[in-house]
Amino acid sequence: MLGDGVLRYETDAVSIVTLSGVPNQSALEQNFPNPFHDNTAIRYSLPEDGHVRIDVYNVAGQHVAVLVDAEQGAGWHTVEFDARDHASGVYLYRLVTDDTITHKQMLLTK
Repeated sequence: MLGDGVLRYETDAVSIVTLSGVPNQSALEQNFPNPFHDNTAIRYSLPEDGHVRIDVYNVAGQHVAVLVDAEQGAGWHTVEFDARDHASGVYLYRLVTDDTITHKQMLLTK
């Protein structure tokens, strides 16, 4: 816990930050920065506890990364996409919850 209701979870390639406060609907925000070089942050919200999955695909539709695949609590969350091992180009990221599927595009530049 980092204080002020902020939790941080880290693995080798992914960092997840959870902010306090409960939104009234699921949402997937545009990654920041975009375009990006190496790393970008993706913020999303959950109105209730549940299973969350965030995947990244290239424009050919090939699956390139799983950023989140876990039970999470209601609130605002941020996950980092480490793209150092990926080629420049447009990528799609998709949020899947118990009741929502949403996607957005991001641009990786090297």
